[in-house]
Amino acid sequence: MLPAAAFTDPRVLEWELEEIFGGWICAAHRSAVAEPGAYIARELGAESFFLLAGEDGEVRAFFKRLPPPRLSLARGRRPGEAADPLPLPRLGPRSS
Repeated sequence: MLPAAAFTDPRVLEWELEEIFGGWICAAHRSAVAEPGAYIARELGAESFFLLAGEDGEVRAFFKRLPPPRLSLARGRRPGEAADPLPLPRLGPRSS
């Protein structure tokens, strides 16, 4: 039986994230994102990501990245300041 510290000690979590989850992991079965547009969101430690099935049948992974605190999605402006919005990338292949 494991001691309670194995479940509560932050050093154990840090070790597990590096040694056990530091490489390739299975995030979902392929059938979970079989249809174009299907997606699954996952969290692993401090990282958030999602898997998205494209119109071409390929599954792609995207990490969640947030702007620095106190900055809005308008380039370098403080919240409430007027600016053009930051263009967001497309999440799938462009259709012709």
